[in-house]
Amino acid sequence: MSEKFPFLSADYATTPQPFWTHLRETDPVYYSETYGFWVISKHADILAIAKDPITFSSSAGPGGGLTAELSSEENAGIGFLPMIQK
Repeated sequence: MSEKFPFLSADYATTPQPFWTHLRETDPVYYSETYGFWVISKHADILAIAKDPITFSSSAGPGGGLTAELSSEENAGIGFLPMIQK
């Protein structure tokens, strides 16, 4: 399976809009097996999730705890990834 959200790629870092558009159109609630976290791309879904902190949490931090597995160079860009955290 191809990763639909290649957030560590240079293409994503420089121009993220096409990736978000593709996810919204094809897989608005997407689980990245590569990185082990969910990517939500539709406004209504984001609102519902933000209003339900009992069910949904990002308590593991940016990247769902992925940062512990990355080198310091890869970790340098992780802070910008989540658009919303609760």
